[in-house]
Amino acid sequence: MGDDRITLADIENKIRGVQASATKPLAAVRPVFPGVAGVGLGLLVVVAFLLGYKRGKNNSSVIEITRI
Repeated sequence: MGDDRITLADIENKIRGVQASATKPLAAVRPVFPGVAGVGLGLLVVVAFLLGYKRGKNNSSVIEITRI
């Protein structure tokens, strides 16, 4: 078995690499945000409509009007 010990330097290098990849500049994210927000809002509206439609369908009464 070789010397496979994890040193403090290994851990520090790994953490610095993760931090470097996680900190993107805001300019790179800014063009994507309106599209993602629009899609999220659209999905929210569709889900709210479907839930309301289902609830209204279960709780609505049927009224028949006949002419005499």
